[in-house]
Amino acid sequence: MSNICVQSALIGNHAWININSVAGIFVSLGTLVVQMLLFTYVRHNRVYCHTNFKLISLSFCLFFMLNAIFGAVMQTFNQFQWRFGTCSAVLQRWQCLMFRAPQLVAMIGFSLNHVLLFVDRAFATWNPKKYEQQSPIVGVMAVSIIWSIAILTMVLMTSDNDMSVKYAYCMVSVEKTGPRMLTVCFVLAVIDSLALLGDGILKWLCRQQDKNRNLKISPGRYILGEQVQIIENQITTTALFPFAVLHVTMFFVFLVATTMYRYLNTTATLTPDVISHLEIMHLLVFIYVLAANILNLLTYRQLFLTREKSRTDAGIKNHTDAYFRMFEQQIH
Repeated sequence: MSNICVQSALIGNHAWININSVAGIFVSLGTLVVQMLLFTYVRHNRVYCHTNFKLISLSFCLFFMLNAIFGAVMQTFNQFQWRFGTCSAVLQRWQCLMFRAPQLVAMIGFSLNHVLLFVDRAFATWNPKKYEQQSPIVGVMAVSIIWSIAILTMVLMTSDNDMSVKYAYCMVSVEKTGPRMLTVCFVLAVIDSLALLGDGILKWLCRQQDKNRNLKISPGRYILGEQVQIIENQITTTALFPFAVLHVTMFFVFLVATTMYRYLNTTATLTPDVISHLEIMHLLVFIYVLAANILNLLTYRQLFLTREKSRTDAGIKNHTDAYFRMFEQQIH
């Protein structure tokens, strides 16, 4: 036990590990503050969106919140124990996973939710009429599936670990989970690459669909819900594309960097230097989550202000007036 305490002390005194730990705390707390602002703004300034789109967006926010809360709690625990504890930062495997498992679920969920957002927008673009009539149960089931996959993947990665073994530093990657983490990061990187390509194609299709909408519209075939959904598709896809670029730019960089590092670093020993390298790369995830929430808040605010300006300029008092004003503009 004394040897593991010495290792824990070396880790606790490592400059870069401490800098990364403190940075993780502040970035995570900043994320939670931005999320509270986002939820408050959305609650008081509503913009019409399909229920399934709202459910998928809420799922993304919950993954963000899960990562931020447990990241802040874990690093705060580490800082307290390194400063005031005596070998207290040494945790058994099951204790460590109480902090790390939710973060792993969130990390897997980021990519799965990205794909789900793409599928939702793709279906809405392909057949707006059917999408508009789609039951919210579909969204509930889809969100439940990706959460189940994320949790099941975490369980499969960690279930055969010896839960009584103590480690000098709490990490997901240990003897058995290290190779599995490498595989998971590679799969997530591929998923995100394909989803970003799809997002770009979808943005182009929405522009083409909007151009054709005014050319083909007529009173005999006008379907209000379908036309509203087409407009929603264009707005949400345009708004989400910067988020998709941010997601892949930062989260994808993290996935590629950590995959290459784990592949090249074949040693099983988690030295303070190895831990600092892995945690510095993992800090990218916390920065990505903060940046994504800031972008979501700014995008939603811009979306709301744009719609309010359009309604004010046209003298429209409510959404019903907006829909029929749109109808009049398109058939004349």
